[in-house]
Amino acid sequence: MSERTEDRLREFRIPMMNHARYFGVFMASHSIPDSILVLHKGTGCKMKGSTHISDLFHESFSQICWTEVSGVDILTDSHAMIEDTVLTNYERRRPGLIALATSSVIELTGFDMRESVELLQPKVGCPLVFVPTSGYEGDMYDGLADFTRALAGFVDWTLEPEPGTVNIFGYPFERYEMDHGANIRELKRLVEAIGLHPGAWFLSGQRAGQLLSAHKGAVNSVLPYFNKYRKELEETSGRPALAGDLPMGIAGTTKWLNNIAAAAGADPDKTGTFIKNETARVRILLDIAKRFLGESTACIIQPTPLAAGCAALALELGMDLKNIVLLDSSLGGADEFLRALSRLTAENSPDDLNILENPSWDKVAGLPEFHEDKNKRLPAIIISPTIEMKKQLIFELNIVELGSPSYYKHMIYPAPCLGYEGTVALTQRIMNAASFRH
Repeated sequence: MSERTEDRLREFRIPMMNHARYFGVFMASHSIPDSILVLHKGTGCKMKGSTHISDLFHESFSQICWTEVSGVDILTDSHAMIEDTVLTNYERRRPGLIALATSSVIELTGFDMRESVELLQPKVGCPLVFVPTSGYEGDMYDGLADFTRALAGFVDWTLEPEPGTVNIFGYPFERYEMDHGANIRELKRLVEAIGLHPGAWFLSGQRAGQLLSAHKGAVNSVLPYFNKYRKELEETSGRPALAGDLPMGIAGTTKWLNNIAAAAGADPDKTGTFIKNETARVRILLDIAKRFLGESTACIIQPTPLAAGCAALALELGMDLKNIVLLDSSLGGADEFLRALSRLTAENSPDDLNILENPSWDKVAGLPEFHEDKNKRLPAIIISPTIEMKKQLIFELNIVELGSPSYYKHMIYPAPCLGYEGTVALTQRIMNAASFRH
């Protein structure tokens, strides 16, 4: 097959992670417990999105309502349906925020959703957050960032900040279980341990009012999922917006915390002492884990920022890396993965590292870690969300299920992956997976 034909066929393949902007908006709305999401869509769209968030603590579809638009409605008065749905649900629920989205079919009719939102805003006492989601341009992380940007536009940045208060932008909160809950708790612990104060954390399960008080933050820490809007945030907020990788592993967490401490004016001695004690404690535990893991191989399947963080930890644990699969189309790809990895750890990445950018399952199935013949399969610990694969492989592979979506692993006990505690907890999960190898 010629290279040109292969390029054309690539346009029609189904990638492993094919959630578009709408799902990111849905995920963002789900992360704000007093929000509702109004979908100007037909009846066929109801369950397609709401079944993709696997959350035992909070039903994702409980915050969604639909206009139930039909062909006749499109030809008559679409705005009247939106107005009725928004105003009725506002009166019934009194939400702190209403998000709105529509489908490509509706937008192709020429209907101006933005105009409807502008007409409705004075009639309700909460922000109306509209994010265009039509078409297949962009992925779920674009939707997450676009939603956060739109919501931040309602913050009154002219109000005075409170010294030592730190906002976070770009946390990919998916569910209220104790994987995300523990991540948020750990990052707050780190910030408070050096004498600073957590502010508005986009997105972290905080209510709309807490997020809209982001003006109190003196510093905005920007995680990779919001990095494309970092400069804009710095200009509109008038506050420093610090670019940073996910705080994963010893080196990555230390760098993230040092950057925040310097920007927010934390006491250098207090910060240095805390980091010294934490790194010493964690390094002892990681050294024990390294002896247990031996020369294990890790295969990482994650969006670019999380893949880099997992790879950095794997290298700190002395593991070998062969194949990396990136599950996004908007976060920088292989080049950004390698840059982030070099920032997160001083360990050298393997020269023969193979990186695939949002490939199809058929492509991943061809990797030696997924070979159907056990005798030909490369033994590896796979750090991955729930992905499409043959059921038999799920029971045969050593998988650490991490990230979005996680259908099989649910957390009622703290299981972070960020910060110093997350480094230990994720290492424990890797050791658990490795124990099946023995």
